[in-house]
Amino acid sequence: MVDPKGLEGRCQAAADRIMRSGYFFDARVAVVPPLSHPERRTILVEVVEGFTWRFGGGKAFGMVGKEHINGERKALMAAVGYNLDSLCYQNDLFLGLPLVLGAEASYESSAGDSWADFRKGKGELLFGLRPHPDLTLELLGRAEGYRFIGGTGLALAADQGRALFLSCSTGLEARTSIALAPFVLGLSARDFVSLVAIPGTGGSPIIPRVEGVETAILELDPAALAVQASFGAALPPGDEKLPLPLRFDLFANPDRSLRAGYDHGDLIAASFLLVNLEFRLRIIDIGFNPMLQVQAAPFVFADLALLDPLSGQGATARKREAFGAGLRFGLANPVFAFFTLAWGTNLEGQGRLSFAGSAGF
Repeated sequence: MVDPKGLEGRCQAAADRIMRSGYFFDARVAVVPPLSHPERRTILVEVVEGFTWRFGGGKAFGMVGKEHINGERKALMAAVGYNLDSLCYQNDLFLGLPLVLGAEASYESSAGDSWADFRKGKGELLFGLRPHPDLTLELLGRAEGYRFIGGTGLALAADQGRALFLSCSTGLEARTSIALAPFVLGLSARDFVSLVAIPGTGGSPIIPRVEGVETAILELDPAALAVQASFGAALPPGDEKLPLPLRFDLFANPDRSLRAGYDHGDLIAASFLLVNLEFRLRIIDIGFNPMLQVQAAPFVFADLALLDPLSGQGATARKREAFGAGLRFGLANPVFAFFTLAWGTNLEGQGRLSFAGSAGF
């Protein structure tokens, strides 16, 4: 026989899960007192259907899409603009089973980024399994072709010129949420292995590249402690020089960076280990109407990195750090437009103010 308190807890967890889907404005899951058969229970589920169109955008593109298509766990998203055109489809209940199937095609350009001028085409296929409503496991396959053009603002790029790169990748992604009353622990992992070819060069035809991001977020509403550990390595054989576009940029990526006043070129590496730590406090969470959900959360952060730990020929790995504070704000469901303003410094007192269209890691 099910414990009544345990059953109520499971009902509340189900209601929270429904609300996290973003498909409904309100949800209630309750136990109905039995009129007969006291050993049985009836579960009542009431929902208020939400607005499932999605809007967003970035530096030079706009995004529109629809989730919960025909009342099913399907989504179709499209982006159009100067620096990004993409189409993405995902079915989270494929064949009526707890299977995930998705596909994405995109074309992207740098739109005037100072560190690199590039054009990139990408195709991605995704297949996943949801063994539990709060656990998703996904296998991804990706093919990319991208061309980098010389003349960037980095001294490291002076010898690069034009280069065409072809990449095939496979990866695993896992996400789960664990209730540890009164806390909620969210865990995610995303790891990739790629093989990159550089046609028309006299060097090695294939360069292996690995990268991953592991995240843990412990929430006690309205506060949260977030930790992200990421790594990457590109491994050219022998003493071959690694082209700049295959290195990792820890300056420009808003959700995987060192937020202090280092020179851009100092934060580009062939391999790295990085830990980002944030303490967040949501101070504004207001719904003026179902279409306008405003959120704001200040945070303090610390970033610690080891750059080029796999460098050969006796080279010493570089240690880098950043400490500071910021504010993350924007519009939640259905717009999903968030921005992050942060200021950080290092032990040498080099500061940097950064602003990005990001909801954080």
